[in-house]
Amino acid sequence: MHTLLPSLPSLTAVTTMPLCSRALLGIWLLSACTTTEPQDPLDPSVILDAAEAEGDARGDDRSGRYDITVDTTAACDCPAVAGMDLCNNELTKLAFAGGFVTLTQSDGYLVLSEESALLSLTGALDADGDFDLAGIYGFAGVFGDISVYVHLIGDFNGADRFSATLHSRAQGDYNNEAIDCRTEVPLYGVRSST
Repeated sequence: MHTLLPSLPSLTAVTTMPLCSRALLGIWLLSACTTTEPQDPLDPSVILDAAEAEGDARGDDRSGRYDITVDTTAACDCPAVAGMDLCNNELTKLAFAGGFVTLTQSDGYLVLSEESALLSLTGALDADGDFDLAGIYGFAGVFGDISVYVHLIGDFNGADRFSATLHSRAQGDYNNEAIDCRTEVPLYGVRSST
């Protein structure tokens, strides 16, 4: 019988190997069995990395005012807290209302802002049109502290359009109850002016 796999040492051979060799064999075996889990797009460290990243795009071709829309209801498991709808941040509210955002490109760095300045996302823009923008917002009050993590991952489809997935997460506590909930919604933009 022929096998394509190299034969492993017998158990007797392994136990008589020097300690250093056994350790290396163990590391090799562990590394062969590990799998890499995809990173959670709403992990706070992922959000910070994305917000500070810069891509390989050049110029300012993507800058301008973009009308934004959504064509579906957000998938959300967030409760309403003290009259606040945690399923909708400023960007989703604008998109549902048919509002607009301003994108400002400076080479591989892209900034998304909205008129009332309540939300600003920053991050990388690559030459192929892929972008990865993020931001963290917090609010505190007598009854608790909540952080909202926002992550917009998408790409430009042509010179004047983009499509993306908007992920957001509200995490903290309100009235001594833990909150950790998420929203995900597709978001689309069409440039209306430069």
